[in-house]
Amino acid sequence: MKEHCVKESSKDEKFPNNPKGLTTMRENPIISGVAEAITKCCSPVCIYLATRKQNTRGELTAFKLLVVVNDVKNVTKIESDIYMSVDCEIPYDVIVYNNSVWENLIDDYGTFAHKVYESGDKLYG
Repeated sequence: MKEHCVKESSKDEKFPNNPKGLTTMRENPIISGVAEAITKCCSPVCIYLATRKQNTRGELTAFKLLVVVNDVKNVTKIESDIYMSVDCEIPYDVIVYNNSVWENLIDDYGTFAHKVYESGDKLYG
């Protein structure tokens, strides 16, 4: 059975498609719902919000999560399991790293992992 991300419920009157009081994407119920569902799916070490896209009205239209897992032989299978288990009303992407690879790349300036580690929102772990 697929986990479904949480739908927005509380709306701001001035911006009807934005939840009230959100100051960061970490507080977005769609993103946090997907992150929570991923924790149930694969027991990650940590999850980062890598990127997000918004339209001109400030509505979230897509996002990318980076998921770090304990070392496994096949991170592609975990990525596939996430997509098969976690449903969302807007498009999202997932990148899965083995923990040992992640630890090496976060110190390597210029890598995507380093950029996310330095500037992404840590959602879990």
